[in-house]
Amino acid sequence: MKKATVLSAVLVVASSLAFGQVNTASLTGLVTDPSDAPVSDANVTLTNTATNVAQTTQTRAAGYYEFPVIQVGTYKLKVERQGFQTVISALTLDIGQRARFD
Repeated sequence: MKKATVLSAVLVVASSLAFGQVNTASLTGLVTDPSDAPVSDANVTLTNTATNVAQTTQTRAAGYYEFPVIQVGTYKLKVERQGFQTVISALTLDIGQRARFD
């Protein structure tokens, strides 16, 4: 009986650890113009290439953007603002990664 209780406790702890694993990443970056000045109010779109699900945000006054919780995978990052050339890049995000892409 004692072995069964210990085994049950081990299984409960192991299963809670498995469910606690995070399969997300985060992405931040800085958008600048050719003279390295920050670009505010740029639209930043992150599209998962496997699912075609897109998320959009805007750069803040200092040119920074953030996607705090993203499913891992391969993405297309598109940055656009009127008066500037649109930039499209590919990137891959791994489990637990805190990526920065300027």
